[in-house]
Amino acid sequence: MQPIHSYSIPAGASDAPDAILPKVIDPVADAAFRAQAAAMGYDPDNRWVGGYVHVAWNEVRHLVAAYAGDVTGAALLEFGCNYAASSIVAAAMGARVTGIDVDADTIALARHNVARHGMAGAVDLRHVADTRTLPFADASFDLILCISVLEYVAPDHLPAVLAELRRVLKPGGLILVSGTASRLAPREVHSGRWLVNYWPRALDRL
Repeated sequence: MQPIHSYSIPAGASDAPDAILPKVIDPVADAAFRAQAAAMGYDPDNRWVGGYVHVAWNEVRHLVAAYAGDVTGAALLEFGCNYAASSIVAAAMGARVTGIDVDADTIALARHNVARHGMAGAVDLRHVADTRTLPFADASFDLILCISVLEYVAPDHLPAVLAELRRVLKPGGLILVSGTASRLAPREVHSGRWLVNYWPRALDRL
């Protein structure tokens, strides 16, 4: 099939062996993705929504290649998969990918995203409402990705979540944590607001 939406790779960016930039190839799934995104109040063409795979291709792909090397056949868990952009890229690199997220609507959008990229059989997406208990056996995964997600875990839940990630990781496996904002930063990375990191956590919802 010819791609519906095609993205170019910036000059100087190296390709991982045998990895091909995933493209949107399924028009029916693309229409469903766009409808779902619009229903959630998102612009489907925003770089952090419909264009997120391209972002992950130019960022997460290099992170995985640098720290994990060849992931062909590796069991990979994306913890907090969001719209499955990193999951799609990891699958394109040859990994056997499972993605989870606490938000059911996000998983619905992620499923459409995976399908429109022609990877419905390569990525297993699951809604897990409470990640303090993961629905996987001990030592299930060679690699776990935590991309811009751990800062969203409630502080009192974090020890249990980290314990679960350790439990499902195989001996000698790797957890990659990237993009997680620091509360020491004077400007909060997601909202772009200044000094809010220094507020008491009780005011976060405001």
